Amino acid sequence: MSAQDRSAEPVGPGANSVKPLPKVVLIGDSIMGGYAPTVQRQLQGLAEVKGFTRKTSGHVLEQLDEIVSAQPDIIHLNCGLWDLIVSTNETHNVQVPFDQYKSNLVKIFGRLRQETHAEVIWATTTPVTERKQLNPRPKGYGRIVRREAEVKLYNRGSIEIAKDLGLKYDDLFEVMMRAGRDDYQKDDGVHFNEAGSEILGQAVTKTIRSSLGKPLRATN
Repeated sequence: MSAQDRSAEPVGPGANSVKPLPKVVLIGDSIMGGYAPTVQRQLQGLAEVKGFTRKTSGHVLEQLDEIVSAQPDIIHLNCGLWDLIVSTNETHNVQVPFDQYKSNLVKIFGRLRQETHAEVIWATTTPVTERKQLNPRPKGYGRIVRREAEVKLYNRGSIEIAKDLGLKYDDLFEVMMRAGRDDYQKDDGVHFNEAGSEILGQAVTKTIRSSLGKPLRATN
């Protein structure tokens, strides 16, 4: 190669480097596992998307180190369905009481804001249908495992916290209610079919894209 050819090459620090894609982290349970592929597909080439499966809000809090060490740019977070599991003992209480749930969320949000540079987006818990939960196994649970009223209560509490902290929130509960949950919810009254997961994934993608400054990609 001649000196003249070499002079035309880019020079200087990072001349041949490619700017890394923004890191997006999805935190959730099996509902997130259903919509994550849609988000990953929609954000392909625009962001690096990774999902972290967690159960209760307490479990999320205990396992935050892995999230923090990833140093994501955007965190889309939900926890609630596992907190709301109705115990089979005589009290029939939920697994994580309401006040404890709110306390856990405040601690989670606090750590993520202090220890990462990420924009934190809260996502509400998706609706449940009690009559479907009563379906006999294997398609149902054969008993009430989550109550509709408590889903609404916990969502209201979580939104209040998000608003108080100035966090963006993604109301996935309302997304599925507007779509018509009976058309997309499985016979267990908790999870969603492929079409329902696609609807959720599109909604999550739209919210994340607004934070990335990217419009929603058109789909066929």
